[in-house]
Amino acid sequence: MRDVLLGIDVGSSGCKVTALDADGHVVGGGSAPLATSYPRPGWAVQDPHDWHAAACAAVRECLSQGSLGPG
Repeated sequence: MRDVLLGIDVGSSGCKVTALDADGHVVGGGSAPLATSYPRPGWAVQDPHDWHAAACAAVRECLSQGSLGPG
């Protein structure tokens, strides 16, 4: 297994993850959407549990796409 740095961005529409190697090259990436509800005009609501779930899914995709997982 090699050393990588993960950049994780949780935004309003989804979570994006990028893996970089020690030389700064992109070696993997992943993303997961986030749901937003609009219960009233001018309101936007998200569940923080969804942020965690999206981050976990995006990290798994990134590690898989970059063949960075164990084994």
